[in-house]
Order: sequence, then C-alpha cells, then structure tokens
Amino acid sequence: MELFTLARGYTETDVREASRALTGWRVTRRDGQVNGTWFDRERHDDGVKRLLGQRGRLGTQEVLDIVVERPRHAPYLVTKLWDFFISEPIDRASKRDLVRTYRSSGLRILPVVEGILRHRALYARLDKPDMVKSPVVYLAGALRGARAPITNDSYTWLLSLMGQTPFRPPSVAGWDWGPVWLTSGTIKARLDVANNLIGWGDDGVLHVPDQAGKPDLAPREQVDLALRALGSPWVSDATRAILTNVARHYFDDLKAD
Repeated sequence: MELFTLARGYTETDVREASRALTGWRVTRRDGQVNGTWFDRERHDDGVKRLLGQRGRLGTQEVLDIVVERPRHAPYLVTKLWDFFISEPIDRASKRDLVRTYRSSGLRILPVVEGILRHRALYARLDKPDMVKSPVVYLAGALRGARAPITNDSYTWLLSLMGQTPFRPPSVAGWDWGPVWLTSGTIKARLDVANNLIGWGDDGVLHVPDQAGKPDLAPREQVDLALRALGSPWVSDATRAILTNVARHYFDDLKAD
C-alpha cells in the first residue's frame, strides 16, 4: 500500500487487517534460495476482517481488489510509471488520460506504458537528455546498441560496482533512481563498463584495432570517425562539442622532439 498502490490514505489497522487476510502463504527453498510459493489453508486466518472500510472474510484476492479499487490508486500508479520514464513531472491532462487508459483496460499495466512511450513529453528534449540511467538499463542499452550478446561474467561485478545487482534490491522498496546513481565510485565503474565493451586486446565487442586512426583529420572528423567505429551511436550536440574539444587538445601535453 505504501510503495506500490496507494502511498497514503490507510491506517495501521488496515495494515494489520490486510496482514491477517494474507496469512497462509509459504515458500519453498532450494539450495537456500526461495524458488516457489504455495498456499497453506491450515495457516490462513479465515476470520472477519475490516480493510479500508470493507468488512468480510477477506483473503488475498479480496485484499488486492479492495486496494486497487481505491480512488487514489490509479493516479498514484500512473504517476509512478511516468516518473520512471520521463523526468518532467506529469501534467494534469496527461495524468487524467493515463488514468482513464488504466481503468478502461481493466487495470492493465501495458496500455499505460504504451501511452507513456507514445507521449510527446518523452521525445521533447532528446537533444538535452537529463535522466540518469540505472546500471542495468545503462549496460543493457550499451550491449543492445552494440548488437552484442553477454560474452563474459565481468558484467556481474561491474553491475555491483555501479550499485545494482539484479534481483537483489536493498529493500522491498527497490532501488532509488536518478542522480543517486552517480558517485565517484559508480562513475568509475561506468567507465570500466565502456572499457570492457571496447576491450583490452581483441576481446571487446566494440574493439577498435590498432592503426585505425587518422592523425591528419580535423577534430570534428576525428569524432565522426570514432563514432562510426562504435556503430554510430546518437550523441547530443553538447556531448559532440565536448568530444570535439578533447580531440582538438588531445596532444597538447606532448612536446615536439
């Protein structure tokens, strides 16, 4: 209720009553890891409960139905999904449209995500991207952009260094998002990912062979050549300007012999 469906509007009593309704669920383990769940009716509290103003012999399905039928649920959920994809706060009209989509679809997530991915706000500032990718998204996007499969297990520890081990969030709330991903340590790990993709020797999926450069090219042409070698990824004008400046001054610390 706090993290995924309502955020607020419930009491401690509602939490306790919902907990009673959810009794009976157990897990199975293999090699110390949870690998399944099952419902033990003998351990279920089948007494009368009162949750968010509704009374009855409530079980799992009733808890879910009661919670998602609350008026504040749909606006909260669509806003949470919006914030995952778009850094600009959702406007009133867009929230209303997405709430309508969510409810008319029978509370399905996919149509809401589709609506967000088709929304003009997602594409409004492609020239000035301001959303920090999570480590998994960053790595998966890099591999997909390179049209490369996972070829080694280095990505496992690189993800952990960047602060995100898949399926092992720090709490039930999941991970925090945005600029919290950026620290001195995690930034270095992101650079290590890039180095791993390029590879030391011939192992990298984006390996650039020796003698592939052309020293006589102008700085902007040097950048274009490098981008083509890496599959011509899209970069913003600001990023291109920084790279061009690096190319222009790359040999400034060398003195003529």
